[in-house]
Parts: sequence; structure tokens; C-alpha cells
Amino acid sequence: MRVESYKHQDVLHRIWKTSFVLHEDDRQLVIANEDVEVIQPDGTDAVFAGIAITIFPKDEWFNTVCVYRNSDKLRYYYTNIASPVILDRTKNVITYIDYDLDVITYSDLRFQIVDQDEYEVNQVRYAYPSQVMLQIEQAVHKITDLIHTRSAPFAPEIAPYWFRQYRSLIKGEG
Repeated sequence: MRVESYKHQDVLHRIWKTSFVLHEDDRQLVIANEDVEVIQPDGTDAVFAGIAITIFPKDEWFNTVCVYRNSDKLRYYYTNIASPVILDRTKNVITYIDYDLDVITYSDLRFQIVDQDEYEVNQVRYAYPSQVMLQIEQAVHKITDLIHTRSAPFAPEIAPYWFRQYRSLIKGEG
């Protein structure tokens, strides 16, 4: 499965070439990749080292990447403020629109909101509608509430559970 992120107005942003679907139901899609090749906005390739488990709540304006590097210990959560995910199984692609703001949350649940300057530039460049800006603002508030209450995806058992599911899947293929 390939993951494509876009900027507003269908401007391709990044492509993660290979990911595995771990779970899908009416509420969420969970994928994983390891040492995945990523096509950057300038067209160059890079490798995202380590294991990334991404949780896409289907009706929310964010997705959260649980980042592991060279161990089974969670390094941090990287939450993209983004449109709800679209899964196209016929094309084998997952898509969403990245709305610039990101929330980096450490394992001790300290967090910081980043890329605010990019958001300020892009809301003018792409003429974000007021309804989209409201969704973005609400998503940031929801993420901070989820962090403070240790709710999914920040509940302590969530990331390790999906990490184990991924490891199980890989061992089963090998």
C-alpha cells in the first residue's frame, strides 16, 4: 500500500512507497512501515529509518505516527493535522491532505506544536476556506485534549500493541 499526502488544492507533498495495513474498521485505519522510501516534495528519495505505525481515525482531521528507531521503545508520536484519510483499495493507495501543523509528543507526553510558520504561509498561498481553518483549529484542540487525558492514540497500551501486531505480521511472512 502506498501513502500519498497532498497540500490543499491537490498539490502532491510526499509519497511513502510501501506500507502494510495492520487493521481497518469503521473507525480507524492502522498501517505500518519500516525503513520506508519516501519521495520528498522536491522529488528526491529519502529513507525514513525505523518503524512507523500510523493511526488514521477515519472521521478526524489528524493522523498519528508512532515512531520507533532501532528498538522496540517508542521514541515519539508525530501527529499530522490533516484531512480525514481516504483508502482506495483498487489503486492500493491511502491519501490525505496535510494541513501543515504538527504535534510532536514525547513518551512522557510533553508536546510541542510545530510548523506554525508553514501554516501561516500556506493558509494564504492555498486560500484555505474558513471551514477548513476551523477544522484545523478543532483538531489541534482535540489532540491536546487526548494527550492530557492519555486517550488513544496516546494511551500507554496503544502504540506497543500495534508495534507487536506489526512484528507478528513480519515474522509470519518471514
